[in-house]
Amino acid sequence: MFKKERHDGGRRCYDDEVRKSSKENRCGKPGCDGKCGYATVDGVKYYAPYCYDHACMIGPQRCRRMKSRDQIYCPIHATCTTEGCLATPERLSTKPLPWFCDTHKCVYPGCVSYGCHGGYCSTHISLCAVGGCPGQRSPNSAFCEFHGERARNPAAGAGGSSPAPEPAPPAGMHQCDVNCTEHRHSNKAYRPDSFCRTPGCNRLRQIKDGGESEWCERHTCESYTCVRMRSDRHPSIKTCERHSCNVDRCDLAARSHSQFCRRHGCEADNCAQYKEAQAWFCNQHECQRGRCGNKAVPGTDHCHRHLEEEQQQQQQAKKDKKDKGDKKEKEKEAKEDDKKDRDCKWRYHDDPPIVVVRDNGRSSPGYWREPPEEPVLVFRGERGRLLPESLSPVYRVGRHGIGGGRLPDSYHPDLMDDARAGRTHRGYYDRADSRYRRRHWDD
Repeated sequence: MFKKERHDGGRRCYDDEVRKSSKENRCGKPGCDGKCGYATVDGVKYYAPYCYDHACMIGPQRCRRMKSRDQIYCPIHATCTTEGCLATPERLSTKPLPWFCDTHKCVYPGCVSYGCHGGYCSTHISLCAVGGCPGQRSPNSAFCEFHGERARNPAAGAGGSSPAPEPAPPAGMHQCDVNCTEHRHSNKAYRPDSFCRTPGCNRLRQIKDGGESEWCERHTCESYTCVRMRSDRHPSIKTCERHSCNVDRCDLAARSHSQFCRRHGCEADNCAQYKEAQAWFCNQHECQRGRCGNKAVPGTDHCHRHLEEEQQQQQQAKKDKKDKGDKKEKEKEAKEDDKKDRDCKWRYHDDPPIVVVRDNGRSSPGYWREPPEEPVLVFRGERGRLLPESLSPVYRVGRHGIGGGRLPDSYHPDLMDDARAGRTHRGYYDRADSRYRRRHWDD
């Protein structure tokens, strides 16, 4: 019975959240995140590739196709197997497959095969047309030998009287029922071509669409048109060697395009490869993600769901790599900016206006009404000279206007006569151990 996996008591199982994050055993329909349904057969749990609402209700051990939410079965099993017939089944999970409606199945009592020959299947088409007669039809006749003779020679009698009844068989003789195909008369010695070739078997030969077999129904291959003898490899095998599964100790019939049965053959279209008994596809057509038994997309190793997840992971990895590279680039640019700042980069907007500090205190020049555009320094007057008090950031002043307490209107950064001794040097002041020194003298 096909079931929906739920926790006992109607509560949602804690495993749902774990599976929801890992996307394992989830419905294969795009956009649906329901848990896959399952069916237990002989103690083995078979999971369907779809949830309870989208899996065919026949059961995952028999069909793995998807259905609509408002349907019971998939499009293949929703109607009669006959092409063009729209008859719908009831409780198909308890009926043999393929399923045929009452109009297209064999009219022989108890037979569910396709009635392709006037209402009879290929097995029962050889029976006598008289209702209830288990006899085999004679060549070029719709009746068995007994009823054919009566049809050709109707009983004589005035007024069309009914023929005389058949004499009762002797006591102890085998009495055939409706489904009996065994012949016990002594005419086997006179017509051996009508009986099974198996030693000790007295049954009549079977007639199929592929011709007349040399064996009876019990010893003829069950394949649709095959008239070969059944394989003697195992007593339960019902097909010949050609139509038997190649797996040892397997008594199921092989499919038409494969050497394996449905249990051991891949379910992919036109694939004849071997698969494990608990799987649905061979290694070539099965998704390689762990615990996933869905069919892989042609040309890939993953199903649709895991292929999308892999693509999303690759895109996320590329995005993370790009973000990491951008972050490193920004850090590198920030370090370069800090290094340039330490190498005395000019910053006019952070510099204060020029302030001159004299011996009697701090004062500012009155002829600047607005802060100058050039960088400025703070000077302290000492013995008729101006000495730099703050050199952070380091700037250089020209040689004009050093004395007299007045700063120059223009700067000459490469020429400086700081001691008014007639000497100039190229360079600037910098801070070293809380003291100032000159670099690059040029006398």
